Amino acid sequence: MRVFRRGSIFLLTSVLASFVVIGGERPDSADTWNGLMLDESTVEDAVAALGRPQKDKEDQKLTTTISNWLDREARFRKLEYKKVAGVDHANFYFLDDHLKVIEIDLKHPFVAAELPLYYDLRYFFKDDSGILRPDPFDSGLEGYRRGEFPSTFHVIGVGDSSFLVAFIAHQGVSRMLYEQTGVRSDVPGSVQVIQLISRLLQGSDVPDRLGR
Repeated sequence: MRVFRRGSIFLLTSVLASFVVIGGERPDSADTWNGLMLDESTVEDAVAALGRPQKDKEDQKLTTTISNWLDREARFRKLEYKKVAGVDHANFYFLDDHLKVIEIDLKHPFVAAELPLYYDLRYFFKDDSGILRPDPFDSGLEGYRRGEFPSTFHVIGVGDSSFLVAFIAHQGVSRMLYEQTGVRSDVPGSVQVIQLISRLLQGSDVPDRLGR
C-alpha cells in the first residue's frame, strides 16, 4: 500500500493539474489519452478528436530514455499538435496507421509524488547510469538526500500493454522545499513530459524484471 505525504498546496495543485492533463477525466490506464488508445486508434481518429495537426511528418524516429528497450528500426508517422486539450504540445506516433506512442508536454506540470494516483503501474527510477531502482514511491530513493538529488530524471511505469515514461524536473521551488525538509521517501519534483508507449514496440533488450 502506498502512503503519500502531501501538503495542502501541493495536493490542490496536482488535483487541478490532473484535470488539465486528462481533460477532466481520470485515465483508465496508461493506454489512453483524450479518447485515443494505443494500438487501436488511427490517424483519422486523432484528426476527428483533435482537429488537423500543425505538422504531419513521415519516417520519424522516437526519442525516449527507454529507446534501447524498443524496436530500433521502427519509423513512424508523427502528428504534432500545439496548445491542444489543455497541454502545450501533444505528439502522436503511428505505425501502420495504428497509434503506438502518445507524448504529452504539459502546460501545468503536476507533483511527481502524485503520479501513481493517476496511473496504477509498477514504477522504476532510472538514474544517470541507466540503472533501474524498484518502486521509488513505495521504498523511497536510498542514497539521495537534500542537494544530492538530480535536477532532472525519469520515472518509468510498466503495465501489461504499455510503458509510461515521465520526465521530472527537480528545480526551483520544488528543489528548495525538498532540500529544506530532507525528505527521502518521496519522489520530488514535477512531471513535465509524459510518454505512453505501446509494449508491442518492445524489443529483446527489455530487463527481465519488467516482464514480457
